[in-house]
Amino acid sequence: MEFLERMFSPEPPERWFYFDDEVRGQIFGLIRSAEEFLYLVSPYNKHPVQLREQLTAAIERRVRVTMLYRDEKDQREGVAYLERLGAKVLPVERLHSKIYMNESTALASSMNLLESSFENSSDFCFRIDFANNGALYNELAKYVKDIQSRAERRNPSAAPDGPTRAKAAAPKTAPAKAAAKSAPPRRSAPKAAAAGATGHCIRCGVGISLNLAEPLCPKDYKTWKRYQDPDYEENYCHVCGVEHNT
Repeated sequence: MEFLERMFSPEPPERWFYFDDEVRGQIFGLIRSAEEFLYLVSPYNKHPVQLREQLTAAIERRVRVTMLYRDEKDQREGVAYLERLGAKVLPVERLHSKIYMNESTALASSMNLLESSFENSSDFCFRIDFANNGALYNELAKYVKDIQSRAERRNPSAAPDGPTRAKAAAPKTAPAKAAAKSAPPRRSAPKAAAAGATGHCIRCGVGISLNLAEPLCPKDYKTWKRYQDPDYEENYCHVCGVEHNT
């Protein structure tokens, strides 16, 4: 009886599998809906213009983007622009998995982030929403974190974080006032840091090189430079990354 009720229900059952062109739509939807973090696990990458625009917009609204790609020289060229925008970009040896996830949804897919795949390949994805299947979502998140940890062991300058559903503090908006001509933060006599040590951006928390003279990631330094307020209160400890008024 329950089967017949579902079969003749006026509303179709919720879908979990998507195919071909639908996969592209699911990936774009995942990026647009991200508020805290975004993980892209794709061995091969040549991002089409629309995908670049969506990822750039996500980074601009302070979504923490992590890109895991296959450890091959020609593949790095396809994701280098993300690193320049402040995303974390990590090579993974022998990577073959394709997984895309934000804080509420994960996609396990066959599709690489290639322009040719977005245009005419035969692919599928399986959608997992945390609200409906938190256990399965967490299993996939753990797997992604394991992949990232493996990459970080080979790239020790990367910060050791991973996908988590813990709610991050809301980012502060830069004060809406005319750019002041006050001096930039003092950069004299910073403490020496060990070569290759990892620090954290004091505004967004993203992993950067530990350098007390330069505690902001390139993106947030550009914003700070616009106002140059040395007394503006930041969000994270540069050394340990713990949320703290800095």
